[in-house]
Amino acid sequence: MENKYRVSKEMITRDWPALMVLMAMLVAGILVYPHLPDLVPSHWNFRGEVDNYFNRFWGAFALPLMTGGIYLLLLFVPYLDPKRENYPRFNRPTR
Repeated sequence: MENKYRVSKEMITRDWPALMVLMAMLVAGILVYPHLPDLVPSHWNFRGEVDNYFNRFWGAFALPLMTGGIYLLLLFVPYLDPKRENYPRFNRPTR
Protein backbone atom coordinates (compact mmCIF):
# COMPACT_ATOMS: atom_id res chain seq x y z
CA MET A 1 0.00 0.00 0.00
CA GLU A 2 1.43 3.32 -1.03
CA ASN A 3 0.58 6.45 0.95
CA LYS A 4 1.57 9.67 -0.76
CA TYR A 5 1.26 13.02 0.94
CA ARG A 6 -0.39 15.55 -1.35
CA VAL A 7 -1.49 19.11 -0.69
CA SER A 8 -5.05 19.28 -1.96
CA LYS A 9 -7.91 21.74 -2.10
CA GLU A 10 -9.73 19.72 0.59
CA MET A 11 -6.72 20.01 2.84
CA ILE A 12 -6.60 23.79 2.47
CA THR A 13 -10.35 24.18 3.02
CA ARG A 14 -10.08 22.06 6.16
CA ASP A 15 -7.67 24.68 7.54
CA TRP A 16 -10.18 27.54 7.14
CA PRO A 17 -10.06 28.60 10.84
CA ALA A 18 -6.28 29.07 10.70
CA LEU A 19 -6.52 30.90 7.39
CA MET A 20 -9.22 33.20 8.78
CA VAL A 21 -6.99 34.10 11.74
CA LEU A 22 -4.14 34.80 9.32
CA MET A 23 -6.39 37.01 7.19
CA ALA A 24 -7.61 38.86 10.30
CA MET A 25 -3.97 39.53 11.26
CA LEU A 26 -3.24 40.91 7.78
CA VAL A 27 -6.37 43.10 7.83
CA ALA A 28 -5.44 44.40 11.29
CA GLY A 29 -1.95 45.26 10.02
CA ILE A 30 -3.41 47.11 7.04
CA LEU A 31 -5.82 49.05 9.27
CA VAL A 32 -3.23 50.15 11.84
CA TYR A 33 -0.38 50.82 9.41
CA PRO A 34 -1.29 54.47 8.66
CA HIS A 35 -1.60 55.22 12.39
CA LEU A 36 1.76 53.78 13.47
CA PRO A 37 4.78 55.98 14.21
CA ASP A 38 7.90 55.65 12.05
CA LEU A 39 9.55 53.45 14.71
CA VAL A 40 7.51 50.82 16.56
CA PRO A 41 8.86 49.28 19.81
CA SER A 42 9.59 45.61 19.25
CA HIS A 43 11.43 44.46 22.37
CA TRP A 44 11.55 45.42 26.03
CA ASN A 45 14.21 44.50 28.56
CA PHE A 46 13.65 43.12 32.04
CA ARG A 47 13.06 46.62 33.46
CA GLY A 48 10.35 47.34 30.90
CA GLU A 49 12.49 49.73 28.85
CA VAL A 50 12.33 49.58 25.06
CA ASP A 51 15.64 48.32 23.69
CA ASN A 52 14.77 47.56 20.05
CA TYR A 53 12.55 49.07 17.37
CA PHE A 54 10.99 48.01 14.06
CA ASN A 55 10.17 50.36 11.25
CA ARG A 56 6.47 50.89 10.53
CA PHE A 57 6.15 48.12 7.92
CA TRP A 58 7.67 45.40 10.11
CA GLY A 59 5.74 46.63 13.13
CA ALA A 60 2.47 46.05 11.29
CA PHE A 61 3.28 42.96 9.22
CA ALA A 62 6.08 40.96 10.91
CA LEU A 63 3.73 38.69 12.85
CA PRO A 64 1.28 37.96 9.98
CA LEU A 65 4.14 37.29 7.53
CA MET A 66 5.94 35.05 10.00
CA THR A 67 2.73 33.15 10.76
CA GLY A 68 1.97 32.68 7.06
CA GLY A 69 5.51 31.47 6.44
CA ILE A 70 5.29 28.92 9.24
CA TYR A 71 1.92 27.70 7.91
CA LEU A 72 3.39 27.20 4.42
CA LEU A 73 6.51 25.55 5.85
CA LEU A 74 4.46 23.04 7.83
CA LEU A 75 2.20 22.41 4.85
CA PHE A 76 5.06 21.54 2.49
CA VAL A 77 7.73 20.08 4.81
CA PRO A 78 6.43 16.49 4.33
CA TYR A 79 7.60 16.74 0.70
CA LEU A 80 11.16 16.88 2.06
CA ASP A 81 10.81 13.55 3.86
CA PRO A 82 12.51 10.81 1.83
CA LYS A 83 10.09 8.26 3.34
CA ARG A 84 6.78 9.93 2.61
CA GLU A 85 4.90 6.80 3.60
CA ASN A 86 5.13 8.12 7.18
CA TYR A 87 2.28 10.51 6.35
CA PRO A 88 -1.23 9.14 5.89
CA ARG A 89 -3.27 9.99 2.84
CA PHE A 90 -5.74 12.84 3.44
CA ASN A 91 -8.87 10.87 2.43
CA ARG A 92 -7.81 7.62 4.07
CA PRO A 93 -10.71 6.05 6.00
CA THR A 94 -10.26 5.56 9.73
CA ARG A 95 -10.64 2.11 11.21
